[in-house]
Amino acid sequence: MQQLIFESWLEITQAESVYFYFNQDTLKAITQLKSQKKQLKLTLKYRSDLRRLALVTSGLTFCSYYQQDESKVAIFKSVIFLEGKIINQISQHCLENPELTQEIMTAHYWLVEQILANLPIRKNRLNGLAWGLALLLVIVVGLLLIPLNFLKIIAALLMLFLFQWGIKRLLNQFAIFLKPRLWLGIFSPSTKTRKISWYILDKIRF
Repeated sequence: MQQLIFESWLEITQAESVYFYFNQDTLKAITQLKSQKKQLKLTLKYRSDLRRLALVTSGLTFCSYYQQDESKVAIFKSVIFLEGKIINQISQHCLENPELTQEIMTAHYWLVEQILANLPIRKNRLNGLAWGLALLLVIVVGLLLIPLNFLKIIAALLMLFLFQWGIKRLLNQFAIFLKPRLWLGIFSPSTKTRKISWYILDKIRF
């Protein structure tokens, strides 16, 4: 599936909220993206801001506004708590145009889903690293076993799976050890330390 950076309507504030600003053009564009099964790709800055909110708050608040002329009308708000609880609020303005409200709600939920998908850790990166290290170890051991016979080949394959399993467990334990230290790093008075912590958090997606 294709990915698209599409953030002109998005605002993340220090007040623990994410704001969507819709008009007819953005609603049409989002409907098209959704129908084409494209994915929303957020920049490093937006991902970092979202993870900061998720880290220091008990939940994320998503507010949708409809822009018409120079005015912005609040339409819909969702509060998603980290333990899974969701609270929705809808404006009385929605009664005036139910079709538009349905379109805004559809775009709202799609964007929330796409944004939340940018938050979790990428497990496949740890898995890929584990397989790569395991394969390297097996190749080194295999070179020591030359000339190979059938039993040694079977043993090498078995070693590959065992090494991969063991290395992945070690990487997961290291990630658990590293995560709280990175979180402390983002509050460091050192700008360099904060940047490094955010960079690592973004790459491994805690």
